[in-house]
Formats: sequence, C-alpha cells, structure tokens
Amino acid sequence: MDLLWKDGQTTFIGKGKKIRNGIQTDEDAIIIGVVEKKPLDKLKKKDIIPREVAGQKTDIVQTGRIRAGPPLRKREYEEEIRITKQRPIFPGISVGHPDVSAGTFGAVVYAEETEEQFDQNNWSWWDKFIIAVLKWLGLVSESQMSMLSFPVTKTKAYILSNNHVLANENMAKIGDAIWQPGSYDGGGKNDEVAKLTEFVPISNRKPNKVDVAIAEITVDYNPAIYQIGVPKEPRYDLQVGEYLQYSGRTLGYKKAKIIATDAYTEVEYDMGVTEWEGQIIVGRCDDGSPSSEGGTSGSLWLDMDKRPAGVLYAGSNEVTCINPIKAVQEALKTKIYF
Repeated sequence: MDLLWKDGQTTFIGKGKKIRNGIQTDEDAIIIGVVEKKPLDKLKKKDIIPREVAGQKTDIVQTGRIRAGPPLRKREYEEEIRITKQRPIFPGISVGHPDVSAGTFGAVVYAEETEEQFDQNNWSWWDKFIIAVLKWLGLVSESQMSMLSFPVTKTKAYILSNNHVLANENMAKIGDAIWQPGSYDGGGKNDEVAKLTEFVPISNRKPNKVDVAIAEITVDYNPAIYQIGVPKEPRYDLQVGEYLQYSGRTLGYKKAKIIATDAYTEVEYDMGVTEWEGQIIVGRCDDGSPSSEGGTSGSLWLDMDKRPAGVLYAGSNEVTCINPIKAVQEALKTKIYF
C-alpha cells in the first residue's frame, strides 16, 4: 500500500472494478481515491500512481476531502418530517447528543439483558411453584424469602448511530441524554428520547474499524426506517457493483452503488485526521447527486432486500464511507440484533 498511498492526496484504497467513462466494468482493479485527479504532466514523478501493481490494475477516482461532519447549513430540500420533533420516534430522522449539532437515527436495534428479579410480584408461576416446594421441604424460611431472586431476561431497544453523533467523538458520558431532533434542528432538554449506553472509541493514533454508538430508547418508537421499512437480517457478503439504500436526515432516501470494499480510508474529524480499515465505499447516485452530506452520519445502509449492510460515518461530494455491519456488531460489547 505504501507504493499507492500519497500523503496529503490519497483518501482511500480498496478492492473494486475498473471504471471507464463513468461506467463500472467487470474488470478487477485496485481503486484509489484522491483529493484531486490531475493530468500526468501536472504531477511530480513521486506522486504518480502506477497503472498496475503486482499484476493488478489500478483505477483512480476523485473524491475531494472525506469528512465526518454535521450539517453545514439548512437546505431547502430537507424534509420537515426528518428535522422536526417526531413521536413516536423512528429511524431516518434527526437525532444527536446535546453537544452535537445533528446526525441521523440509523436504526432500532435490540439486545437481551438479564437482571435479577427480587420482586415476588414479578415472579413467574414456575418460580413461585419452586419456592412453594422449597418452603414445604423446609429448605427456605420466611426470613430468607426477601433475599431470593430469579434471573429475568428483558429485551431492550436502542438507537443505532455514530459515536460522533451520539457520543461527541468520545467526549460524552454513558447515561447522557440523546435528543430528537438534534440541537441543530431545535432540540432541547424536553426532547430527550434515549440514554447513551455504549460507544466504540475513535482513535487518531491507530486505524479504526467503526464509528458507532447505541442509546437505550426511553420513549415510544417505531422500528420501521422512514421510506424503507423494518430491516431484515444483516448482509455480510456484499459485492462491488451492488446497490445499497438508506434513509437519512439531510438527503432523505438515497440509492447508490458500491465502488470499493475492504478499503483503507483517511477521514477528517474535529479531533483530527483518522484512519480506517475494512470499509465500504459507495459512489454518487445514478442521477449524479452526492450519496451523503453533513447530517446523514449514522444512517443505516441496506441492500435492496432491506438487509442491513453498514453504518454511514463520513463522505464527500463524490463518495460515502460505510462501516460494515459485521464490524459494527463485533465492536460493540452489547450484542445487538435487528
């Protein structure tokens, strides 16, 4: 990779298919993103990327700087339903930590949690039957009853989004409030909808795999992603050339093709430049419009069969960067599912 990575100019390197005249071909290639694509006669010799490396052809795409960031300004095409208060809450709308402007509520995810249940009124009939037998046998006294408990498994629902949306780039505390809409869209203390539960720290010293956080939902919710529906089981075998779709705060519903997988990327955050490995890169939409913009961070990308593919965390006018959903599930200590 050292031969292909040009400091200050390269933005990503991944596995893909060669693109000719804007059309993706079936020819395997190493796809290299650069801030600005220049003619060979405008480049220094050390900055020229080889046409082929170890028998593998290369292809260069212009990306501009890739950044994880908030909305830059209000857009006339932003849908009111996505940037205003909604109850019950649902994925595809504005959300954020109080100290963050706004991002996207990506999806509702679930996890099982086991608690010790001391309240006898909440014991199951089977628990009560066992206690009755133990008391009859003289193995449990009345004084010991208050000390008894039974494990109870509960299903909890969480907002899935980015660390930089829900946890303010590592600066939030577990238990912090999450607002809907985000503060940029007018959210305030009366708009709390969840409590920050977990986030995977972002590093600017070593490569990252995911920018992700979850927050336990404390209000009524609808799990259907706006304009898409309820997600199915995740997809782990995505291929270059496949279409993915998402529903986000700023741009609404979008669909675009994967141009690279297993990508190494460089992304600008408020905390500084960060490096990422194993990422998915999506290009512009078929109509030529960008596939992401400030405020879409945290959106869940799905395949066209509504199977979760990954979480949007950064982008530019030309490309969008996605954390693969398998990496998201593996990185969180909370064992989430859809």
